[in-house]
Amino acid sequence: MFKRTSLVDGVIVNSFAESSICQIGDSNEIVAYDAVFALQRRFASFNGNEGTAEHEAISQKEMPFPTYPDEVRMAVFHEKPFIHVHRVRILGVSSSSLLHVGSTNRVFLQAKIKHIREYDILPGETNKQMAELHDMFDGIVQQEKE
Repeated sequence: MFKRTSLVDGVIVNSFAESSICQIGDSNEIVAYDAVFALQRRFASFNGNEGTAEHEAISQKEMPFPTYPDEVRMAVFHEKPFIHVHRVRILGVSSSSLLHVGSTNRVFLQAKIKHIREYDILPGETNKQMAELHDMFDGIVQQEKE
């Protein structure tokens, strides 16, 4: 790991959520994992067993990791030993994300998100796009059940 000193005058972050990390300083390894299942409906009507199979399916599926080539030999010269930043402003860090000031050897971040939107068409509603969207979601849900 090539060492340089990071100088940050100020960090402003509005929010951290869902397996997000704020690391100030050097680290050897950073690991974050997140599996999210979200079901959104036009009207809040749930029977209590939504998402169990879907959540298990996305959380248990193995993520492929890249294979690394043989070690690369290189010579690096840093003209200045410092990285200086005046201010960092971030709205939000979410879903297995990382805000890191410093050096690290290895970073493993993983986010598996499945977001389903189910919108029923109301009686008398004639929006053709809504009907086509509804049919498309029915087809996707049916395929996932098979």
